[in-house]
Amino acid sequence: MPSVIFETDYTLALQVRSAKQGVHYVIIPKKDIKNIGELSAEDAPYLLDIFAVIQHLITDKALSSYRVITNGPGFQDVTYLHFHLVAK
Repeated sequence: MPSVIFETDYTLALQVRSAKQGVHYVIIPKKDIKNIGELSAEDAPYLLDIFAVIQHLITDKALSSYRVITNGPGFQDVTYLHFHLVAK
């Protein structure tokens, strides 16, 4: 079960247990944005905050080997924009 490990007014960061990927966080905006293809100028504060949260996690958890991933509609298991931060 994912657990919230960090939260701002715009973003939730969840830790997901993953046997495959080691450290795995899912970062989600608190606005219903379906995918990158549906972003608008009004979504800019959410995206800026998402990347600030990702940077916070990288620094706070001392991550050095990591990837940030998002998927489009054909590859999403859920129908909202979210980012995966995975590390060894």
